[in-house]
Amino acid sequence: MILRVGDEYAEPCSFGLLQVIAFMVVSGDWNKIHYDKTEAVASPIGFIAVPGMLAAGLKFSCILGTKFPGHGTVYRSQSLKFRKAVLPKKRYLALVKVEDIDKESRLITLSTSIVSLDREEIYITGKAGVINFKVELA
Repeated sequence: MILRVGDEYAEPCSFGLLQVIAFMVVSGDWNKIHYDKTEAVASPIGFIAVPGMLAAGLKFSCILGTKFPGHGTVYRSQSLKFRKAVLPKKRYLALVKVEDIDKESRLITLSTSIVSLDREEIYITGKAGVINFKVELA
């Protein structure tokens, strides 16, 4: 694989109740808006929502570490903006796009986002900085 600025990877995704529960157990985030309908409806979001860190962490870490650029990737940084709440069981598209490559340091800067399948609605955006010594850089 030769990685170039502008290269993009897209993958459909959804987040189920078992993933939400596993995340709550591991993270200790037992915010009731993630599982209690009464609490969720009374919250500013207004409905049960997937933890934003679950959606971003699960998809971006998986994609960057195993698929694009893939094995050998080491995270250096990640910024996130949560623009809309992610709903359980709804299908989304996780997008990763190469924004910049520093060949000397091998630092790859990528935009990261979770969007609707038609790419019209943006739920989570951010930037990732990774290093990968296994891919060829253009």
